[in-house]
Amino acid sequence: MAQTRQAAMYLVHVGSGLTLTKVGAHFGRDRTTVAHGCRMIEERRDEPVFDQVMESLEFALRRWMEVFGEDAR
Repeated sequence: MAQTRQAAMYLVHVGSGLTLTKVGAHFGRDRTTVAHGCRMIEERRDEPVFDQVMESLEFALRRWMEVFGEDAR
């Protein structure tokens, strides 16, 4: 479950540009927890299959933001 949450926090931070503090507030976590989670996901981006999944999720999030814009935040 933690890895799923870390991936979600990473995607929100990278995909929307929200600060670690704001991402933490959305997930009920401290900014340092978000930073740790983002580091864990970044480390796994070296794995080709994991990276491909994250790229697909990033694409989906960007598309969501195009369609719903600020309302998605």
